[in-house]
Amino acid sequence: MADTIRTERRDGIVLLRLRCQTFDASAAASLIEALRRSERLPLLVDFSAVRDFDDHSVARFCAAARAHAGPIRFHGLREHQVRMLRYLGLDPARARA
Repeated sequence: MADTIRTERRDGIVLLRLRCQTFDASAAASLIEALRRSERLPLLVDFSAVRDFDDHSVARFCAAARAHAGPIRFHGLREHQVRMLRYLGLDPARARA
């Protein structure tokens, strides 16, 4: 789980870079924990390495992302991933910046 996400801080933004090809329960748990640790800080979540999404894991992440108090943006989402996030109530194009 520790190698699933790389966390970097740049210019007041927390970059959460996923380092897995499949966004599964373990990756979702790691990302949700990183969201909690970041509190109100602005986030940039990088999904560039992710190829497959587990539906249940994405739903858990979306609920946590909607509850995050700080701004959140996304990078590296593929078209299908964007559609899934929108369906689950988290529109990456309209994410708080």
